Amino acid sequence: MTYTSQQLREYYKKLPADIKEVVGSSELSEKIIQLGETHHLHIDKVGQLSDEVGLTLLGLTKPDDFVKNIATRLKIDQPTAEAITAEINQAIFLPIRESLQEAAAARRNGSSNGNGAPSAEQVLREIENPVPAQVNIFEQKMSQMFDLARGAEPVLPEEKLKHRDPYLEPIE
Repeated sequence: MTYTSQQLREYYKKLPADIKEVVGSSELSEKIIQLGETHHLHIDKVGQLSDEVGLTLLGLTKPDDFVKNIATRLKIDQPTAEAITAEINQAIFLPIRESLQEAAAARRNGSSNGNGAPSAEQVLREIENPVPAQVNIFEQKMSQMFDLARGAEPVLPEEKLKHRDPYLEPIE
């Protein structure tokens, strides 16, 4: 599943301070790059590994699915995925294990159902209070063009109407 940067920021804001420190540190990137070099991963696979670690730290993916997700996303065999996971557990997850467990428990009891998906209450709130959609400027302009072809009078923005020549007569 893909997340917007706004969704990721919201999940980040809810994290405990020590997890925020790990997520924002350059050491995390260095450890993941070093791990990628150790296991001879290409740069794109290192990026995917970093994404998966980040999603797990944010609580958006289940830790139980981490090995499977690594094997699937990186297209590597199960033993290699398990070896990478063991090293990530030791280097990254173990120092903040208690905070990760507390954050997961809070999500299960609070705003989500444990796998990063919103709870029923959140979904209902979003349905009842929808976010207004942004207007697609292309569709707006194209609809005006087709209206003009049908003989409709063009609708000009107020700014253009102010600067219009009052003596201009319509051409027939």
